[in-house]
Amino acid sequence: MPNTLDTTGLTIKTLTEVIDTLTNGMKAIYGSEINVDSNSPDGQLINLLSQAVYDNLELLMDLYNSFNVESAAGVPLDRLVALNGLARGAATYTTTPVAITVDQAVTLTGRDALLTNPVASVFTVQDDAGNQFQLLATHAFAGAGSASLSFQASAPGAVQVSANTITQQTTVVVGVTDVNNPTIAGTVLGVDEETDAALKMRRAQMFKLASTGPADAIEAALLSPGSSGSYGPMQAED
Repeated sequence: MPNTLDTTGLTIKTLTEVIDTLTNGMKAIYGSEINVDSNSPDGQLINLLSQAVYDNLELLMDLYNSFNVESAAGVPLDRLVALNGLARGAATYTTTPVAITVDQAVTLTGRDALLTNPVASVFTVQDDAGNQFQLLATHAFAGAGSASLSFQASAPGAVQVSANTITQQTTVVVGVTDVNNPTIAGTVLGVDEETDAALKMRRAQMFKLASTGPADAIEAALLSPGSSGSYGPMQAED
């Protein structure tokens, strides 16, 4: 079939059709007796050019599909739903308390220091699985002692936290003798970024605002821009 763009949409040739087109063109120029077997020089050239042509056709199809909410994904989808006043639900960060013990006066730098010094070395710890957590607020110990301080996961999303697993210092600071999270009480679990499928569903649901049924209208209102019904942190329990 030919490459067409009409009222039915975009249609592109298959790879086999592209190969056939180039093969027939080569035979029309050099004669039908030329060797176009896949292991011949001409055959290899045809295959190489055909793959390049087909790659561009697939790219064109992907671009065409990106203009449709149902087939778009990622950033193109974000741009389309923005026309409806929607934005993808952003990921949030998991926060959790970690007990820090020191044997001398020491100041631990928190993420708040990044506001005035973007290259500040934030005190960082990690759990047994390698998930890193950064101290949120700078804390100064006047002397030996311990304190439960709030840390934020370095990676956004739902980073699972288990008790007695955050025990390692990523940023080694002299004076810090022990790091641990004996409990997950007070942990706020982050949420992952909204998926393409969830965003498409939320967009579809918002059109129920015009519905005469009260249940559909209420559901759509909760899913509409500005609503807090879709995304929010979850409090962890012991």
